[in-house]
Amino acid sequence: MILNFTLLLFLTHKLSVQIFGDYSFIQGYIVGFLTFTDLGTNLIIIRELSLKHHSSQWVLDRALFLKLLISWPTFAIAIVSILLLDYNATTTLGLLCYSLILLFSPFDVIINWFISELKDRSVAWTNSASLAISFVATLLILNWGGDLVWLVLVLVGQLLIRYGLMYLAFRRQGMHLGFAVDLPYTWGLIRKSIPLALAYLLTSFAASSVLVLLSKVGGSTEVAYYSAGSRFNVIILFMPQALAVAVFPVMVNYYKDTTNKDRLALNQLYNKLRHYLILAAVLLGVTATVFAVPLISFVFGSKYSAGAPVLQVIIWYVALTYVITPGGLLLTACNKQNLNAACQVSGAIILLFCSFVLIPKFAAVGLAVAYIIAGSVSLLMQEWLIYRNLNIRIFSESVRLVLLIGIFVAFCWLISTWPLFLALGLVVAFYFAAMLLLGLIDKNDRNWLLSRIRLLLKRPKAVPPIADLQ
Repeated sequence: MILNFTLLLFLTHKLSVQIFGDYSFIQGYIVGFLTFTDLGTNLIIIRELSLKHHSSQWVLDRALFLKLLISWPTFAIAIVSILLLDYNATTTLGLLCYSLILLFSPFDVIINWFISELKDRSVAWTNSASLAISFVATLLILNWGGDLVWLVLVLVGQLLIRYGLMYLAFRRQGMHLGFAVDLPYTWGLIRKSIPLALAYLLTSFAASSVLVLLSKVGGSTEVAYYSAGSRFNVIILFMPQALAVAVFPVMVNYYKDTTNKDRLALNQLYNKLRHYLILAAVLLGVTATVFAVPLISFVFGSKYSAGAPVLQVIIWYVALTYVITPGGLLLTACNKQNLNAACQVSGAIILLFCSFVLIPKFAAVGLAVAYIIAGSVSLLMQEWLIYRNLNIRIFSESVRLVLLIGIFVAFCWLISTWPLFLALGLVVAFYFAAMLLLGLIDKNDRNWLLSRIRLLLKRPKAVPPIADLQ
């Protein structure tokens, strides 16, 4: 995460706004197709590995065949779509080079195995090592005056190094990557993945479409401003995604055991995970909204100051994602991935509709607002489905969260131009006020907090002089 942030500093200060916009567009466009190579199969494979712990090699061999069936046609579709786009030669070549990462997505089954075995540390160190090598290579290319295509090739090399190191760690665990054609089992995995596959297809199509629309309306400069405002999302979203994926196998095993004690433990695990993620989400949202201008200026430089309004809006979509992520994993762990897919589809449809309305008028800020509207609809629908199908009563808390976000966005936007010391005091006050309104601070914490406040406000009594005892 620190290396990602540092690399972002170098890229934004070394590259022009237009080249950074093209660099961000290439990544965003191909990542949309990378979603096609998943199609919900990763979560289903993790669930299968968790349920069939003693026959994980058998599952892996068949999962690799399924991933190959998905990734290679996706690569072909990506190549055709790139050639049909009307972009300059450098951008087109960069897109073609970066699309090579689609060919290596089947090796995600190795990551799925590590996650199902709760060996997330192996995944973390391989990611860090590959990113460190990529970081050094990028700095060398920037110093040598390398162009956009060389920077994209470094990204492809980073992924190859990551999978290579992960395969070595995989082999050290006594496992091997085989290949088995088992059509009945493969079809069974596909049937379980169909709802999420349709949702992922529509979501990736919506994300790529709105990015293309933004590039056509505002050009590379507007894409660069949007990327500057939303680049913090990649760093900030690492925590809930890593935490949620780490507990997904535990959710699966709790749901597998049908005793009331295990079901109660599942509910408690989900509520606690969601509780702490909301605490972090609101704090990040308020802080980033108030300090958007100095953050953008410090990280990207004054030439990206137009991205500050994007950060002030898109950060609240991140706050919504903090809450949506564990809910989607809970539904999938409970074999209700069709409900998870319905929430994603509704969000993607709203995103497309709102983007085509807002982007022509407000450009990058309009796209950020469209994401917030889509995330709010998806969250409310998800919480209602969780309550109706799993009998977990959290819907009212989510309604309060969405309403509170709307109030915070408006208020923090107004105070963002105030002096920093005054804005910081308001951030602290509003944070605790939000926690009280959402009911996330229990009675004991509330009493302790109020007692500290009263102690600070209470004037000390005068100390009487010591009596003369002589």
